[in-house]
Amino acid sequence: MRVSSTEIQNNFGKYIQLAETQSIYIEKKGSDSIYKLQKVDKKEMLNDILNNLYGCLKGSGLENVDVDGMRYQIIKEKHSHVTYDEKEKEDEKKKGTP
Repeated sequence: MRVSSTEIQNNFGKYIQLAETQSIYIEKKGSDSIYKLQKVDKKEMLNDILNNLYGCLKGSGLENVDVDGMRYQIIKEKHSHVTYDEKEKEDEKKKGTP
């Protein structure tokens, strides 16, 4: 489906919904470029980013970085932060702090 950038601006929610099932090609008046709006799997996107990062690091001495280890560390830190916030809230309740 091809639409103008003005149409996208005026009906963004509609096109986000349509992008769930099809690619939307956006044309801007006076531009030779065409843009593509499509649904992307979050996990696939993150893998692409990490793979591109790996390509940039190649030859820098960092190419042996353990990508799976990095993912694990990020998840671990994220989980640790949540746990900390919950503990902090419990401590605040005990102290009577709002």
